[in-house]
Amino acid sequence: MITSNADAPPWQSSDHHNIWAVAAEWEIAAIYGLAQQGDIRVPETRENTREPDLVYASRTTDAEVLVEITAISDASLHERNPVEAFKAEFQRIFIKEKLHQLGGTHTQIGHVDTLEGLILAVPDRKDMATFFASAEFRDFLRRIRAAPSREHVLRFQARGAQSALTFRPGRPIGGAGHLVHTVLTDPVKNSITGRLKKKDEQIRKSKLELPAIVILCDANCRALNTTMPSVGRPTIEQVVHLFLGGQPHVARGPRCIQGGVTSSSRRINAVALWSLHEELNVVRRGPAARWAKCRLLLNRCETYHAAAKEALAEIADAIRHLPPIERMPLNALRLYAKPTYYGGSTMSGGGTRHALKTKISLLTLQRVLTGEIKYDEFARDHAALIRVIKRATDNGAMISEVRIEQTPDRDDDWIEFVFGAPAPGQLFKR
Repeated sequence: MITSNADAPPWQSSDHHNIWAVAAEWEIAAIYGLAQQGDIRVPETRENTREPDLVYASRTTDAEVLVEITAISDASLHERNPVEAFKAEFQRIFIKEKLHQLGGTHTQIGHVDTLEGLILAVPDRKDMATFFASAEFRDFLRRIRAAPSREHVLRFQARGAQSALTFRPGRPIGGAGHLVHTVLTDPVKNSITGRLKKKDEQIRKSKLELPAIVILCDANCRALNTTMPSVGRPTIEQVVHLFLGGQPHVARGPRCIQGGVTSSSRRINAVALWSLHEELNVVRRGPAARWAKCRLLLNRCETYHAAAKEALAEIADAIRHLPPIERMPLNALRLYAKPTYYGGSTMSGGGTRHALKTKISLLTLQRVLTGEIKYDEFARDHAALIRVIKRATDNGAMISEVRIEQTPDRDDDWIEFVFGAPAPGQLFKR
């Protein structure tokens, strides 16, 4: 079991639901990778300066490069468009009212396309309780109860567009339709550009006369890990290239062929995109392969401090030293209700010659003892284990040894019981 931050591998945290934990793990991972091939140091604290993450010194050249590491996610986009929270609350109320026994629902979400990105037509989080307590929504539920064999629709306006909730009698099947709101829509005004501007400002405040590279790490960011670009939407490579190098204005007569964009940084020499990818095995219903990918994007304009392409590529290539990926960021951010090894067990021996040995999740046992997991639930999910232990008990065996098997790269350990001693009640039986 992970017992301290020092023990935690870069892809895992005991605080799965905290985006900051994933960001911290990425910093640990990046520093680990860089330290395998070069020397790293943290600049001394100076008055009126902002210290960068680290300075990397190559072991093959004399080059020193300032390195900024930052994890990016879609958390702010989900906050701006709480569509999942809206759908979850609707389903919660629908099931609480027992309307799911009468049929299913479909949610159709409208949208407004703005320069800052898509705005989906659902209430803001602060207005969600008011929406579900409104007379219109309560009337929608009343109409379903009054005529469960008919289709019912509730249309509503939210944030400049129209959406609809639909009840369909029959099978309790649900669905929803809306545009994906985590894609990049504007090549200049977007969350990636905003993060790079902050990094450029931090590098300026460091007042170090060194070239700089920014490593953008994938903490569940669609723009970073998308391999197929959307039609009419910019890619993250295009966004970063525009931020670093800009683009010239191109016109043919009165027509604008390409709008000009000014370079936004002369301090950042390159940006490395570190993304995580997963290939699923549909037969085994699990990941077939996971890998990390690096893309190095150089600043094509003149920078304050020159750096050789080879030195920047060496830093970006540190991704190859990272350990295997235990969990993807999406899964690492989920809070699981049960311990990692819940439901798992091993059994061996149990005959006349060899003592029975059983192994179960340590945290599962602990939560059963504290009442967090009810015994009936535990017994249901460990039926084979309970059956074997009961048979050993009936045969007069008693626990003689208890061992803890630690797994330092997981959020749980194993506890093994050895039934190698006769129970006191069996000693005088003939």
